[in-house]
Formats: sequence, structure tokens, C-alpha cells
Amino acid sequence: MADTNDPKEKRRPARALAEQALHAELTGDQEKAEELFAEAQRIDPEETLEVLQERTPPAHDSANRHTS
Repeated sequence: MADTNDPKEKRRPARALAEQALHAELTGDQEKAEELFAEAQRIDPEETLEVLQERTPPAHDSANRHTS
């Protein structure tokens, strides 16, 4: 049986929801994306932020690409 106190068990659903939210955004369903992000944040805000950081390049990187 899974240990419900294991932090990894908490992170998986938050990560999955955040990834689904990103997909919803890409397909133009902003309302669904907001709902999914809110649920992911409720479960594990740090994991949700990590997913966003993995998918979004740092602002200074994209700025440097455009200033050449």
C-alpha cells in the first residue's frame, strides 16, 4: 500500500494537473487551464511552480535571443 505521507505521492497529482493545465492553455481552453492550475497549486504549490519553470524559458534567455 502507498504511503500517503510520502511527499512524492503528493507531487505526482500536482505535476499531472499542472501539465494538463499547460496543455489546456496551448489548445486555447483558458478556463480549464485556470481550474487545473488552481487544483495543482492547492495540492502542491512548489511542484506546480517547478512544472511551469521547466516549460518556460527564463526571461533573460529569451530577451538575449532577440537582441542579437
